[in-house]
Amino acid sequence: MDKLTDEFGVEFYINPEKQEQFYSSVKDMTPNELEQMLRNQYQEFVNNYYNNTQESLITPFYMREDITQKTSLSYNSSMYLKSTVFSTSGTQGTFIYENIKSYGTTWPSGFTGYHWEVDSKSHKLSSNSKSCKVTLRGHPENANGVALALSLTASHTFYAN
Repeated sequence: MDKLTDEFGVEFYINPEKQEQFYSSVKDMTPNELEQMLRNQYQEFVNNYYNNTQESLITPFYMREDITQKTSLSYNSSMYLKSTVFSTSGTQGTFIYENIKSYGTTWPSGFTGYHWEVDSKSHKLSSNSKSCKVTLRGHPENANGVALALSLTASHTFYAN
């Protein structure tokens, strides 16, 4: 990892909370295989770094509905917001956030490259509860627990409809 840190100028380290997972996942690899895996994952990470966000709008069909909204982030990840929205009439433009259930990041099942690992998160509802701004802070980390010493921040405003 020191070699790659020197080469790429980004510190590679093992997340202290995932050391056992990391060692278990690489115990059968040679140092060259580990280096090549990390090199490939880092190149994929760099290639996806500028993957700008795009909204996925879900329009509720009922007066009260549980919905999940997503927007793309870099590192093959998406920011999500799970909530309950409510409207007295059920017509477009009248829905508000009734309950924010959870929010964070997600990535494809089985993906082993770098993804967004959240370190802290917050949300803020607008005064009329029609929008919710989610802010995430984190770092890139792969499935083996190898993290990059980069600080990531993303914010996105979701709308109830």
